[in-house]
Amino acid sequence: YYTGYFSDVVPAQGGYIACGHVLSTESFPLLSKVDSVGNFLWSNTLIDPQDNGSLLRLTHWRDSLYLAVGTIQLGDTDHFAYVQMITESGDAVNAWSGINGSSGTDICLTDDGGFLMAGMYVNSGFTFPYISRTNAGGTTLWSDTLVLDTVWINLRACQPAGNDEYLLAGTRGVYIATDSTHPVLIKVDGDGSLLWYRTYPDSVYPDLVINDMAVLPAGDVVLVGTAWPASGGTVFYHLVVDSDGNELHRWTHARRNENEAEAVTIDMDGGIVVSGHSNYYSQSGDMLLVKHRCDGTEVWSLFFGFDHDQHAYGVCTTPDGGYLMAGGNVVCPG
Repeated sequence: YYTGYFSDVVPAQGGYIACGHVLSTESFPLLSKVDSVGNFLWSNTLIDPQDNGSLLRLTHWRDSLYLAVGTIQLGDTDHFAYVQMITESGDAVNAWSGINGSSGTDICLTDDGGFLMAGMYVNSGFTFPYISRTNAGGTTLWSDTLVLDTVWINLRACQPAGNDEYLLAGTRGVYIATDSTHPVLIKVDGDGSLLWYRTYPDSVYPDLVINDMAVLPAGDVVLVGTAWPASGGTVFYHLVVDSDGNELHRWTHARRNENEAEAVTIDMDGGIVVSGHSNYYSQSGDMLLVKHRCDGTEVWSLFFGFDHDQHAYGVCTTPDGGYLMAGGNVVCPG
């Protein structure tokens, strides 16, 4: 394959499973497994050669079953959000798809043992949040497009909030008049009905995107992404809110000129661990892993670089108290 990258990684029996895509003449959804020290075990591309697709997020469902969410394109125009179920050995078992024009970006487990898929639906140039839910048997219960206001909303993450309620996080863009973007957090009940909808404009960082979300042990929620300061470059952006969506803390992290936060996981001690990319202008960069306390106090930050330009699009904790990052290694000429 010419190119590809992993976008997420989770612990599995005897190792780790990662999802992403590879590209030759077409783009194929990819799932791979390594053992506990990184030795390759298996890899599986999932769709017919005439189609395109990619996977963004992965979660362990139950027993030896895993769910990966992404987007599949059939032909030149039709594209659908979809969820692929696989076994511990990489066999494709079942799949679910959304409506034409949808794309899937994250998946979370529901209180009844099913799952909720989050993504986006594009229609007439507008982008709306799109969600779909199954029961424990995998039967689709409902799908819904949330029309909240006349802007585009790019959903990137979902998390259970208890009591059969679910949080959806992403980025809100102001309609046509400006390219200003800011975080958005939505709460829905188990039927997909809107409970509340909050936006968090930032006058210091008017342009930012949210890439991932996690729930802290106390129930507070952290959203992470990338912001573009007026002075130039990019910074890691963190926003912490309580369970009702009230803002608690914001902070940024920038070790170099350009810093891109892609994924977040919660450490065993409740710390916020974010992975991404960092580089100086016009130079190759490294994976950046940084840990903060929930009030924004930095605990540590670490670079991981090899021969080329590394990006960490997914991160998880490991059973022995460490961390595993998955992503891509950009080799010139691209």
